[in-house]
Amino acid sequence: MVINLDIPDPAEWAVRYAVSGLAVLPLHSAPDGRCTCGHDCGSPGKHPLTSHGKDDASCDLTQVTTWWARWPWANVGIRPRSG
Repeated sequence: MVINLDIPDPAEWAVRYAVSGLAVLPLHSAPDGRCTCGHDCGSPGKHPLTSHGKDDASCDLTQVTTWWARWPWANVGIRPRSG
């Protein structure tokens, strides 16, 4: 598979990862170095937007597109495969 690195849209990356079998989830982002969670957190732009964190990660395209429609600025997190 050839990946076009010129794709700027996180939603497109999330869909590509999900289609390839990688479970994804939306993460906060950190524009200007400040986390979108609104707190002075220890992991700006690197923690989940969903309520169950890594356990919400999904390959379901309906879920993935719903997340990025809600949070188009979200970073893409990938849950490692078990094993």
